[in-house]
Amino acid sequence: MSELDVTLNATFKKMHQVIRNNARIKLVESSKYEDISIEEITDEDQDKLTWDHWITSIQQKTDLGSILFNVHFFSKSARKLAEHAFQSTKKMSSNFSHALIQEYTNTTGGAIKQSLVAAGAKISTDLLQVTLPESKPSYDKVHFTGWDDNPKLDKWKFSFKDDAIYCTVKIEIANENELLQLHELKSIDELHEEEETDSGDIDFL
Repeated sequence: MSELDVTLNATFKKMHQVIRNNARIKLVESSKYEDISIEEITDEDQDKLTWDHWITSIQQKTDLGSILFNVHFFSKSARKLAEHAFQSTKKMSSNFSHALIQEYTNTTGGAIKQSLVAAGAKISTDLLQVTLPESKPSYDKVHFTGWDDNPKLDKWKFSFKDDAIYCTVKIEIANENELLQLHELKSIDELHEEEETDSGDIDFL
């Protein structure tokens, strides 16, 4: 493996870490569940991801390339998140529960963009394309063969209250030079902490 490949792989690894953290922060905000853990997808999990689940997606195309963020979920899991978010004692409809996942997917896409911009990514208005997330049924089994060997792909699950939703990311890079020129990538909570520190350092005359 060349030195360039090593550097690129390290950058992809950092991007995945930041995306995972951003996605968790937004899920906590959306669901009001504080105890949400990031865990790796197991073989048993993959067996669950068959025809009877749903997917929401958001893709951002920028000067760097594109980032596709997917959420795989079951209706009962979406309902549990929605009922906790709104403290509902009544069973919520699938449409309402799916809408919460769609909005969560959208806000996560915004957080990913925020981290990229803070790191110096050039996002031209004419190149920025964001697909609106919508719930679609998955009719085919999700295969993760080869994912662990591809640095541009990532998969994980968010566990909460004996339940889970599953996330995948696919990164396509159009300009490796611009990717390598990015500053340190940071999650939105790290950026927020920096802003608070900077505001606290202001001297008043």
